[in-house]
Amino acid sequence: MPLQLSPIVAGVWRLREWKLDSAGLVRWIEQTSAVHFVRVEFSTAQRQEIRAGAAVTLGCDHRNYPSHVRIAPETLASLAGDLRA
Repeated sequence: MPLQLSPIVAGVWRLREWKLDSAGLVRWIEQTSAVHFVRVEFSTAQRQEIRAGAAVTLGCDHRNYPSHVRIAPETLASLAGDLRA
């Protein structure tokens, strides 16, 4: 069974800026952008499992936004290197 991680920090921003539209007029544009920062606090056992090559799944269990993704081996190799430091 893959190691399961849950993100604990995310952010959403409302951006406002002046932009030139297709008619050449400057307009005040508002748009919402979501940028998600994933912060996971690993236990000692989780660190050891990642360094040993365990499969890792990152997911969201919210009923309206269910999503789970298996972390790519290349990304896990990089993470394992970070955890060794």
